[in-house]
Amino acid sequence: APAPASNTINTMSACTASTPRTPVSRLARPINHRKVLQALQGNTAPSPLDSRAAQCSTPVHTRHDFQGLRIENLRLVPNELDVVLHRCGHPLRAASEPTQTHDVFLACDAASASSPLVAYIVQTLTAAKLRTWVDQTGSVPCSQAHTALLHSRMVVACVTSALASCPESTQAILFAKRTLGLPVVPVLLERRGWERSSLGLLLAFDLHLDLSACDGRLLRTRLAELQAACCRALAPPAPALMTASFDVFVSYCWRNSHRASLETETVEQFVGSKCFDPRAVAAELQKAGLRVWLDVQQMRTAAKQDDIFGQISDGLQRSRVIVLFASDEYADSRNCMMEARAASTQCPTRTLPVLCGKGNRFEVSSLGMLLQQLTQPAIDCRRVWTDQGFQSAASQLALRIREMLQQPAEE
Repeated sequence: APAPASNTINTMSACTASTPRTPVSRLARPINHRKVLQALQGNTAPSPLDSRAAQCSTPVHTRHDFQGLRIENLRLVPNELDVVLHRCGHPLRAASEPTQTHDVFLACDAASASSPLVAYIVQTLTAAKLRTWVDQTGSVPCSQAHTALLHSRMVVACVTSALASCPESTQAILFAKRTLGLPVVPVLLERRGWERSSLGLLLAFDLHLDLSACDGRLLRTRLAELQAACCRALAPPAPALMTASFDVFVSYCWRNSHRASLETETVEQFVGSKCFDPRAVAAELQKAGLRVWLDVQQMRTAAKQDDIFGQISDGLQRSRVIVLFASDEYADSRNCMMEARAASTQCPTRTLPVLCGKGNRFEVSSLGMLLQQLTQPAIDCRRVWTDQGFQSAASQLALRIREMLQQPAEE
């Protein structure tokens, strides 16, 4: 790539993988690329730090760029917490150190740390007898965050634009997620302003709980869902001999179902073909002898349990194939996107996308990005306008599902 206008290259973004790791403070100074080129031509002697760039580049005539490098020859500056961990030695926790002293590491920005909503979250976790570590000041040093993460079992991230703009917070969550392998539950305190950040990309495939516009009974319901999600994340792994209860999990948006628009008043406006209804497809799959998980059939006790999040997650885990009816309306639904993220994370090779509705705006949305992670080719049913076309599409879908069920189960 062409060099910046100042003819300098920042070692924060590129250096050879074979070069010994240097403390972050030394990597912060930019390298004068022109001086390196002059030194290679015998005109002057480079500084010790500039010599490192000479090992990274092969100049051609007077072009100020890198030549002949592959992506594996480059590396990013290491995470500060990874550097601390490296200096402390491996394994991750020395035998002399105590075991985990916290169940939950609560990540939040300085402004949110003293907010009533974060206080409610802490009270909810404490009520479940979960020991929670939280920075009440929002300015904990890197070493203290490192120690707290090493002694925690999971992370609850209170997502805001301020948290997303804080590099230290992003590093801490990245360290917990990638290095320590801790489960992370994102809790949205703000609905916008963080999606396109590094934190947004890091949490893109995790199930989200949205508390941004909740009050009263809805807030209590969401806090109960958070409590249940944390308890599941900390529970021992299920025995391996547990078998699936369903062949197919049907994930769809109610706005694409004509039956749903007739049966409930909560559907704002039906969008799609009356001849291709996801609920009608589910009925055809059941007639074909497949065990189908459908929300209106399996979630009748949701109002009593106040745990929609848990029931959907359980249904996904107990199903062998996930049929995802993708549409613009699906991409606009937070609950649907929660199912899509879980499907792409838990079962990417056994998720079958079916395109419905009328538009294609979803292709350039977060849903489109998730669909790119799937291995099964999509079935496009947006032009099914007759009963004959519906029967043909349903038969094709049932055939594809049976082929997927015959494949070896995922480990």
